[in-house]
Amino acid sequence: MNVVNGLVSGRTVVLEHIVRGRAGGLHHRPAKAWQHPAQRCGRVVAQLVELGDALPGNDQRVSLAQRRDVEKRQHVIVLVHPMAWNLTVENPIEDRGLAPGHTLKCTDTLRPVIDLNALPLPRLFDELTSDGSLHSLVAAARREDLGETGDVSTAAMIDAGRSVCATGVARASGVVSGMLAIGPILAGFDCTARVELFAADGETVDGPKDLWRLHGLLAPILGVERTLLNIIGRLCGIATLTARYVREVSGTGAVVCDTRKTTPGLRSLEKYAVRCGGGTLHRLGLHDAVLLKDNHLAHLGPGELAAAVAKGVTAARAQHDLRFVEVEVDELEQFGRLLECPAGLIDIVLLDNMTPDTLRLAVALRDARQPGLGLEASGGITLDNVAAVAGTGVDRVSIGALTHAVSSLDVSLEVR
Repeated sequence: MNVVNGLVSGRTVVLEHIVRGRAGGLHHRPAKAWQHPAQRCGRVVAQLVELGDALPGNDQRVSLAQRRDVEKRQHVIVLVHPMAWNLTVENPIEDRGLAPGHTLKCTDTLRPVIDLNALPLPRLFDELTSDGSLHSLVAAARREDLGETGDVSTAAMIDAGRSVCATGVARASGVVSGMLAIGPILAGFDCTARVELFAADGETVDGPKDLWRLHGLLAPILGVERTLLNIIGRLCGIATLTARYVREVSGTGAVVCDTRKTTPGLRSLEKYAVRCGGGTLHRLGLHDAVLLKDNHLAHLGPGELAAAVAKGVTAARAQHDLRFVEVEVDELEQFGRLLECPAGLIDIVLLDNMTPDTLRLAVALRDARQPGLGLEASGGITLDNVAAVAGTGVDRVSIGALTHAVSSLDVSLEVR
């Protein structure tokens, strides 16, 4: 890791052109960079402020940054601009006694900013729902269920002042997900019940098992009941199925990834559930990574593939802050053409609908020509064949069924 320039100026530290990869170019990544998809190209501006302080608006270097990628670390706020590597200082700079004019050396402790797959579940939940998607989901569910009139059945039969304990029970065994969503769901229905948790997200439970208990007024609890159970049951189902796939590939070295085949409006929560089950997050959407699929490449002849991909990817890296770059192929000939691209240009190649024997050939080609390239297998993967696919030497196995072909875990709410 070679810090080319890191000068402390006043209360601002600017780290520009941070890392040179093994090929010497600023845009080349280390051999295993694909394992850390949140390591992004970007100029880093570390602004020393107290948490909660407004960012200065008159610093041109800060205004160049992508403000959506602010990463707060005690006294350090790191902003990213798509030109180099996205790194941040490990410890608060003020605590290290750095003064104006101090030049950061390559021995200074640096680390990549946010790898979603390395975050603990509570922080991951906060990251994935920080875009307001959970709030929007709950608001839509409330309109759908309560309409303009409200819960007419409860109004007809339940005293508005009646308080109860209502327990969420997993009737079947599985992996828990969605406990962190209970509070926001209740709030969206104006339910002020106190929440008592008996299980944590990511925990494996044997049913029947009490997962949570609500203490409060019965009427609003009944109003939120179905939405709460629908969401929690689905997330637990996804986590449970993901855990089954993860167990099947244990010992192969491959990880189980999700896809974009998610329920509209539920993507953030469903991807969170995949992590609860031990899976690995793929791209969040079309906005955060390049994945060139067959329809992007269908117009290209075999001899045009490498040059066209190199041109497109180079432009994308210069214009956008990308988690990774991936290209899909469905034939070994295509794969061989992609290997003509410079090492480090592509992070991952997706090998679509290939047999285990063909996957092994692709792994051998990769190992011989670009050993730092990640390989992902996808297409037609089930619990019956995932171990064989993962055992070919690929690094990732992506499975759409984790989120699009899953059964909800049987979860009920019992009023006691």
